[in-house]
Amino acid sequence: MRILGIFKPSTRRVLIIGIGGGGDIIGSIPLYLALHRIGVRAYLASIPWERYIVDPEPGPLSLESFHGAVEIRDNYGVIYGLSYAHHGKNLIIPQASRVATTLNEKVIILDATKGFNGLYKGLKNVIEDYNVDVIVGVDVGGDVLAIGFEEELWSPLLDHLALSALYHVSINLGVDTYIGVFGLGCDGEIPLSKLEEYFSRLAISGYFKGAIALTIEDVMVLKEVFKSAITEASKCPIEVFKGFIGIRSIRGGTRKITLSLTSLMTLIFDVEGVYKHSAIASHLVNTRSIIEAKERLNDLGVYTELDLEYDIKELQCKGSSSILDILRLRSLRKQELKLKCRALSRKPHPP
Repeated sequence: MRILGIFKPSTRRVLIIGIGGGGDIIGSIPLYLALHRIGVRAYLASIPWERYIVDPEPGPLSLESFHGAVEIRDNYGVIYGLSYAHHGKNLIIPQASRVATTLNEKVIILDATKGFNGLYKGLKNVIEDYNVDVIVGVDVGGDVLAIGFEEELWSPLLDHLALSALYHVSINLGVDTYIGVFGLGCDGEIPLSKLEEYFSRLAISGYFKGAIALTIEDVMVLKEVFKSAITEASKCPIEVFKGFIGIRSIRGGTRKITLSLTSLMTLIFDVEGVYKHSAIASHLVNTRSIIEAKERLNDLGVYTELDLEYDIKELQCKGSSSILDILRLRSLRKQELKLKCRALSRKPHPP
């Protein structure tokens, strides 16, 4: 019998990684619990890049920045209790630490500051040290399904950097690797209708492998996590579980999301299909830093979440942090990148 009707019956150890930023580890918990219920050892992992309201210093957290109840190993770390990170002048308690403390479980952390190469090496070492059979990279919202040039896309960098590393792990190391999407559309970036179109393309091509729905046990555990963790998108499926269907505003009113029954699901895709669907993931291979990865996408005319964080910091240094000013500057920067791209005769892939 196949595990959850998705993975091979021989599966014993599964690494579940929140790939879209610090908060995505929370959206990884339902799959983690589902595997534990059937006796499969699952490990939670995070790529710690906290939202700007948690960490105003641009960029992800490095392994070297962590202190407290954390053990730094070869290209990855293990949080086993309350830990924190120094980032610039800020002292950050990452969501990975909050989850580890609430669940009383170890959480693996991977370093995006070193780009594709750092993530790939970290994954390789975790696979070897933990004898991992299967990897699932979980993205809350589903931006990982994007092509990469959508006007609505706010955060293409980390999702597609992680996607690239996971795909190459699958082909080079022979580990069964999947992409999970929890709470389709709940981050308010790509509209639900477009995400459903992308889902259809992947499913028609045979890359959709199944779905796992929230249970009441999952909801109770998540409610405990929410007492200390900071997230908006991962909370939205709980609203659907309680009966709400419709439109909600998040991110200070800058984004609207459509909550539907699909919000309750963790959708599982073969990593190969998602990688091939992306027009930008392949451009991030062999990058040695998050800056180099950002610049690769900038050269394609793509504005990233790291660009946004730098721009917000610049605005704050000038005494402004209003949402309107941020949106105006984001629009201006995106247009500048597109013009630069055209001037270099590097036309972006059409969405």
